[in-house]
Amino acid sequence: MKNSHKRLLTVGAASYLFTNDQKTKKFYDTLMMKLSGLRTGSLVLEAAYTTLRDQATGFDWTVVAPAVTYSFDRPATGHYHTSAEVVQKNAAGKSVVSYTDFAAALIDEVQAPQYLNQLMSVAED
Repeated sequence: MKNSHKRLLTVGAASYLFTNDQKTKKFYDTLMMKLSGLRTGSLVLEAAYTTLRDQATGFDWTVVAPAVTYSFDRPATGHYHTSAEVVQKNAAGKSVVSYTDFAAALIDEVQAPQYLNQLMSVAED
């Protein structure tokens, strides 16, 4: 893809997002993730992301991470918010997004890029 003027857009995971705006703790370091047994897999996914971040040249890219709870049967809200590298939460303090709202965020990012060469996170409002 080098010098192709194309962009790679890929779906990541919430597990390696930061849990706070100060970016001092990753979600995979929370007790919930440690107890779930998913931490090791999260580190592998993070390694893939950091390889892209550190070594991609000649093309733009965006990794889009859904909220912690990524629900196929949750009704669409039509409202979501995004951030770079930090787990997002709604007004109730929950990190959740429907597949439909996540897809809308992906399409919006393709049509009007805000997170070129970044890790973007998405959650419903």
